[in-house]
Amino acid sequence: SSPTSLKVPAATTTQSTATTTPAPTATIARPATDQLLEDLDASLCPDSQFSCVTLDMPMNHFDAADERTIPVTFAVLPATGERLGAFVTATGGPGSSGIAVADSYTDALDPAIPESYDVVFFDQRGVAMSGGLSCPQAAGAYYRVDATTALGFDQEELTSAASTFADDCVAEMGDPKMLPYLGTDQVVEDLEV
Repeated sequence: SSPTSLKVPAATTTQSTATTTPAPTATIARPATDQLLEDLDASLCPDSQFSCVTLDMPMNHFDAADERTIPVTFAVLPATGERLGAFVTATGGPGSSGIAVADSYTDALDPAIPESYDVVFFDQRGVAMSGGLSCPQAAGAYYRVDATTALGFDQEELTSAASTFADDCVAEMGDPKMLPYLGTDQVVEDLEV
């Protein structure tokens, strides 16, 4: 794939007027995606055509004094033709692995997308390859709850089951102090890094 250019305006100061005036735009070449992946020691994702790279992200993007980090794994498929940018997909749930579905989702895309864009999926912080937090026992118990009656939906039983699930899931995951850093606000910042 060919490098993409990034335009960076430079500023100059003239002595006679002491004002800042724009200088000609400098062009900085972006390394090819394949080169970036190599520089980051990426390797093939399991059972995939994508390359996986794990990056240490700030645990709390909104507190520069907090030096803790959390690993986040990205799956990247470089554009096969002239690169126009990146096509990033965040799978929902929350709690589902984007990397696990990267190949099947990409196969369903219009072929022009992977030709012109680096396709990127990722496992959001705490999920699958980005931490593997899960609570299968609590989830199993929750899904076994019979939240219906002969007359239909039982709101009170379902509310109680959901509350129990939330408590049991956090206990099963084992690190409740991490929960405030697994939200959408932090995940969006991971994509900006």
